Amino acid sequence: MNEINIEFNSTYISSNLIDELDYIIGEYAKPNATFIYSLNTFIEAFVLNTNFYLTDKEFKHMNLLSKSIFPNGRPILELLIKNKKVSIISGIGNNIGQVTGIIKTDFDNPISYQEKIDKFISEGLDTEVAREKYLKISSLDNDNINLKYLSIGKVEDGLIALESSDTPEQFYKSFLAATSNSNL
Repeated sequence: MNEINIEFNSTYISSNLIDELDYIIGEYAKPNATFIYSLNTFIEAFVLNTNFYLTDKEFKHMNLLSKSIFPNGRPILELLIKNKKVSIISGIGNNIGQVTGIIKTDFDNPISYQEKIDKFISEGLDTEVAREKYLKISSLDNDNINLKYLSIGKVEDGLIALESSDTPEQFYKSFLAATSNSNL
C-alpha cells in the first residue's frame, strides 16, 4: 500500500467532530457535557496545527449533506476552509457500501447529470431524516458508534447513492496503516 506524506504540524480531524461542533456552535442544539471536551480538543488542535486532514469520503459526504443537516451554515467548517487549513486525503476507511438509490441519467448530456447532483446538494434530504441518520453527537452513553457516509457515484445508466459505514476503531486502524511513518 502507498504511504501518505503528511505535512508537519498537521492533524486528522474527524468529520464527526466538525459536525458536532457545527451543530452546537451553530445553535442547532444545546451543548451537553461531552461538548466541552470536543470544543477543547478542537481549540488545542486549531492553535497547534497549521493544517487539518479530512478523508475524501468524509469531505464528499459533508458536501452532500451540509444543506440538509445545517441549513443555516457551518461555522467551524467555514472557519477551517476560510483559513485554508483543510486538505483532503483518499484511500482511507471502508469504501464498500449499500446502494440506497438509483437515478436514471442521460450521460450524452453531461449537464443533466451535473444538474441532478447540484440539485441534490442544494435541496438535500429532509433535515430531520438527515440528522437522525447521519449526525452523531458524542455523549457519555455512546459506546458503539457506527458512522454512516453518503456518496454519489456514476454507473452505466445513471447515478447511485451509496451509503458506507465505519466504526471509529475500523477507521483509525486503516488510517494508521496508511500513515505509519507519520506522527499524526
